[in-house]
Amino acid sequence: MRATLAALLGLLARAGLADETTSAVVVAVDDLPAGAVVTASAVTQREVPDTFVTRAMVRPALRDAVLGRRTRFPILAGEPLRWAFFEPGRRVEACDAQRAEQTAEAQVSRHREVLRARAAPARPGPRGE
Repeated sequence: MRATLAALLGLLARAGLADETTSAVVVAVDDLPAGAVVTASAVTQREVPDTFVTRAMVRPALRDAVLGRRTRFPILAGEPLRWAFFEPGRRVEACDAQRAEQTAEAQVSRHREVLRARAAPARPGPRGE
């Protein structure tokens, strides 16, 4: 539905059926899954006909306010970002994201060690048991 709306907006703008005046809004560069942390490389700006711009859309002047925030819903590439798309609360700082990534890596590493230990053949005891 959202992709269809974005495509329709583009067609209307090209056909000259939309207002000639446009405003810049922040859009997703690629598809963002729910729970993704928004980075500077994940967003860009695009001109949209004023007819379709609402106060709920993120404007380029406020782009930094969404950086580091988690998405509540999947966002399609090219879709204008809306404030409701983001989880309430504090932003995820770069060090928090790095710490979470390191923690996840450590958990996976520990899990692999446990699996290897379980798969290893039992060593005989001191009396050959």
